[in-house]
Order: sequence, then structure tokens, then C-alpha cells
Amino acid sequence: MKVRDLKLHPTRVGRRHQLIIKIETDEGVSGWGESGLIGRELAVMGALRHYRELIIGKNPFNIGAIWQDLYRSQYFEGGRVLTAAISAIDVALHDLKGKALGVPVYQLLGGKHRDWVPLFATTHAPMGPKLLEDAALLMGEGWNIIRTTMHSPHELNQAGESVYEPWESIGPTAHWLNKLRDASGSLAVIGIDYHHRLSVAEAASFCQKLGRDTLDFLEEPIRDETPEAYEALRRMTHVPFAIGEEFSSKWQFLPYIERGITNYARVDVCNVGGLTEAMKVAGWAEAHYIDLMPHNPLGPICTAATAHLAAAVPNFASLEIRQSPTEQSGFYDERLFPVQHERVGPRLIISDRPGLGVEFDEHAGAHEEFEPDLGLERTRYMRRRDGSGHQLVNECLQHDWQSHLDQTNFRYRPHLGGVCTCVGRFSSVPHECSVDCPDVHAGTYRHRHAYDYPHAHEDTITNGHTFTYPCPDSVPDPHSDTDCDTHRNKNGDDIPH
Repeated sequence: MKVRDLKLHPTRVGRRHQLIIKIETDEGVSGWGESGLIGRELAVMGALRHYRELIIGKNPFNIGAIWQDLYRSQYFEGGRVLTAAISAIDVALHDLKGKALGVPVYQLLGGKHRDWVPLFATTHAPMGPKLLEDAALLMGEGWNIIRTTMHSPHELNQAGESVYEPWESIGPTAHWLNKLRDASGSLAVIGIDYHHRLSVAEAASFCQKLGRDTLDFLEEPIRDETPEAYEALRRMTHVPFAIGEEFSSKWQFLPYIERGITNYARVDVCNVGGLTEAMKVAGWAEAHYIDLMPHNPLGPICTAATAHLAAAVPNFASLEIRQSPTEQSGFYDERLFPVQHERVGPRLIISDRPGLGVEFDEHAGAHEEFEPDLGLERTRYMRRRDGSGHQLVNECLQHDWQSHLDQTNFRYRPHLGGVCTCVGRFSSVPHECSVDCPDVHAGTYRHRHAYDYPHAHEDTITNGHTFTYPCPDSVPDPHSDTDCDTHRNKNGDDIPH
């Protein structure tokens, strides 16, 4: 068996792009992989085009040797872009090999320790009563591991950029986390993702404002380039750290594991170098009694690969999932991924299907255009009031953004049966969007709002609101699931007029 081709399938899924790849062989067996470098897909696609020429003709079963060839094939080794590309290839090769041998990927990694993976949910509720409500909802449905985000009040500067002041965040965040612990009791496992928005001093002050038992883990409070900074913070607080989602190799994990800096390894299979590298990090962490708490912000392919990693290692805590009673990201679209791992409440059932146990519909994916908004780069940055740069905006911010309809673009896509996609920045009121599509008659059809932070999803009715827009006279795509003159509920069921 030889590798015949590597194909790129960059696809919008929910509010994000997912860079999906397919590796094909001369015997008809193929495998799916995914890159995790969100927001820099164009750079990774360039690396993948380089690597395509290196893997064609190789035996796809020699996964470890291919990994070394890719990593060492240039003078400038490693780095996030290259290892994100290697990760996608490595995951696809594991999927391909499992399918060829008729076994699930966890069998390639040594067999499984568990039948299901414990999941943790994220609430983006602002610091206040809604946070307590979300936690009660989650615990009522069996989700006892809860991650929150920090206090970040809505404020824009004159350039339309978000304003963020760390010292104004840490006090209210600590206050409401203490209330959350009081309300949730000792059975809740509570963490927060500060997304490296603090300095050492700010992070220490934040931790000192917390009760002794408030937090079970603090994720990425500061940047990770300097391990010594984390060591200084480690000496100032008792709160366990969860670090590593940005690490792109086992070498980056080295000081954090060897020097006891982190307590949970936030390994990202689609960034660290694939399953080949992730298994090495897991073994290293096991020797230091550190459990994995993987980063999993993507879709079903990354989730499946991480689930097989979770099955194959003994030192596993919980897995991030981006779909729960408090978060609907749209990342697990069953129209695009008709086969994926089953989730039952806060448990992900590990698939016994050959390979990863996930399939991507190339036809449906071809209709989800990849259009990176390079202009958005200028307005995604957070700044302090004095104008100095601070950090990139992402979904970890609270979602009390106003709707900027003047910065919203609408696209008419006849190949999807006339779907008009609303692509707006930080819009929390999608039911106020409106659009006139060209050359159409009146009707009601599916509305897609791509940037409804943080609960963007792709339903006919979002947040209970019906979207009434024109439909096309004809539907060019026979596979479209969109019908004119039809109302649908949020589950996609038809509702008679």
C-alpha cells in the first residue's frame, strides 16, 4: 500500500473554519485528519502542500518514520505551523491504518483503559447570577466538571477594537467564582480559562482573592514562553495549573512536566504533532503523576482522535467538549460529519469502528466555502484604554457584545438552496439580521449566523426566533436540505404553515 494523494478540505463548521485533510492510497483506503492552528489555516495549508510531495509513494503504515521525515525534512525544524500540519497528517495516517487493519485506533495505541471519556462543559455566562444558573443547569444534567471564563465587560474603542483591563477583570471574576463554589458545593469540579491574559503579578493577585477550595484548576493564566515565569507564579499560589494547549512538541512540554509546573497537561492532538507525539507526552506525564486534560476546540475529527488517546492512556482526567447544555458551537454538524462518536450527557462513548470512527461528507463540505476574513484581523485585537496592545479576541470573552450590523456581510449562496449567510462580528442578536437575496420570491428558509458569540450554530430558528427571508425560484443543489415556503424548528423539523 502506498500513499497516492493528500487533499485539503478547509471548511466552515459553525462559527469557525476547520482545516480537514484526506490521505488516499493506491488500494482505496483513506484517512481523515485535522489541523488545530485556528486562524492560521492559510499558513498550514502551505506547509501541507510541501509535505504532500514528501509522503506520496510512502507506506502509510510507517507512521513513526513518516513523522520523523516530516519534522526533520527542513533545516528550520518544528514550530506551530509545521507541527499543526504534521498533526493533521499523523491523525489521518492512524485513521487510515485502523481502517486497513479493521481495528479502532485505540488498538494501534495499546488497547483501551476505559469505555467512555469524561467530558467537561464550558459556560460563557458573564460573571453574575447567570453563571450560577448555568452551573445549576449543568450539574442538574450530570455535568459536574465546569469551566468558566473571566469577567470581561463590553467596551469598544474608537477603532471598534475590544478594550480589556486585567485589573478590572480579576476582582469580579474571583468574587463570582467564590459564589459559584458556595452555590455548587464540594462535588463540583470548577475551573477557569484565563487564556493567558494576565501577568504573573495579576495572576497571583487573582488567586489570592479566591477561597482555598474555590478552584480545582486554573487554565493558562499567563503566557507560556518562559517557564521560569510560571515557576514564580507556582510559588505564589496553591491552585492547580492546566497548561499546554499551545505547545507544539514534546520538547515544549519538557520543563512543565520535569519541573512540576503544571498539574494537568492540556495536550492538543491536532497541534502537538498528532497521536504519535501525544502518546509520548502522555507517557512522560504519567511518570510524573500528571493527568491529561486535552485541549479540544475543533470538531469531530479532533474529538475522535483525542478520544482514542484517552482510551489508550491510564493518566486521563477529562476532555474539553464544545457542545453542552450551556454551549452550542455548531462544530459537530452531523450534515458534514454523518459518522462521529456518540455523546451521552457528559460522556463520550469511544467508537469501536475501524479507524477513528468518524467520516466527513466531502460533497457537503464543498458547499461550505473557506473564506478567511483577513480584514477581520484588524479588529480582533484587544487593547487597553491607553491604546497598547493586549491580546487576541476569542470566544473566551463574555458574550454581551452589541450587534454591529454595519460591519456585517451577507452572502447569497444558491448552491445551498438559497441560504443567505450572515457573517457579522460579535453579534449577540442574530434575530435582528435581515437581508434581501437577489432574484428570488418570498418564503422562509434556513438562516445561518456564523459569528453569534459564543453560541453560534446553524439552525432554522436560533434562540426561538424565526428567520423569514426570500428563497430562490429553484434549488440548483439536489442534495440541499433547504426547502422554500417551510418553517423549521431548531431541530430541523418542518412546521406546517
